[in-house]
Amino acid sequence: GVMQMGHIRFEPNINVIITKDGKTYKTPIAEIKNLNSFKAVYGSISYEYERQIDEWMQSGVVMGARSKSTRGWDDVKMQTTLQRVKEDEDEYRYFPDPDLVPVTISEAHIDRLKAELPELPMVKRKRYATELGLNEKQVDAILAEPATTQLFDAVLATGTSAKRATAILLNYAAKRANELGLAMDKLGITAQQIHDIAKLADDDKIGSTAAADLFNLCCDNPGDSAEELANDHKLIQVSDTGALDAMIDEVLANPKSAKAVEDIKSGKDKAIGMLMGQIMKLSKGSANPKVVTEMIKKKLQG
Repeated sequence: GVMQMGHIRFEPNINVIITKDGKTYKTPIAEIKNLNSFKAVYGSISYEYERQIDEWMQSGVVMGARSKSTRGWDDVKMQTTLQRVKEDEDEYRYFPDPDLVPVTISEAHIDRLKAELPELPMVKRKRYATELGLNEKQVDAILAEPATTQLFDAVLATGTSAKRATAILLNYAAKRANELGLAMDKLGITAQQIHDIAKLADDDKIGSTAAADLFNLCCDNPGDSAEELANDHKLIQVSDTGALDAMIDEVLANPKSAKAVEDIKSGKDKAIGMLMGQIMKLSKGSANPKVVTEMIKKKLQG
């Protein structure tokens, strides 16, 4: 299901075990109702942890009869709010079942189950932040949907840098997914194609606009090579100095460029931007801005 559409709900039961002066205290359980995202689950647990400790330090109230409560989560204030205090647990009709024998689980069995578990969200969160260097907003976005997380990990497995993979998924992929109302694993693009887009960008063969166009082309052509699609649709930047030289000379010779030329000669590099638009127009957007900038500097500043 799609979490943001209410297909999945969480209702964590939270309390804190506090050890002080050799004694153990358990705070009353709070059940948080109708959470619809991992972010809300994480936020409510974090808030309750602090709230329950503060309340225990002030009142000393511990788990017991009539101490369980139901609370709601306020996404704006990032805090829980009391809805009602539950009556005795008897109202739930709890009673022993004579047909169910006690279950004893060994430590070895628990360890085996832990070893078989996939990487859990909280472990991923820590790894993304500490090992990959992602900020909290980026981590939240990647972990918001399993499909996004799976695609992100698949892209990393191709050798793509975390920085580039994050940029592509949270910009191009997120935009297309929102426009089409699809999860990221339904976009059609493959992890290898994303890796190839990243490499073309890292090698300075495509700019950000071309990268976005190429991403959409790959979504529509999941079996094709990203580089071949880029070549077929003329998205590869022109970096050949021979091809760019004539265009740059034409722009520099234009009387309208006279002031910009003088500014650049006097060391005002910002004026290069005034010429870049003309060069891009002549090259139909294919000129490599970095190469053009260096060529203009060499021509005018020596």
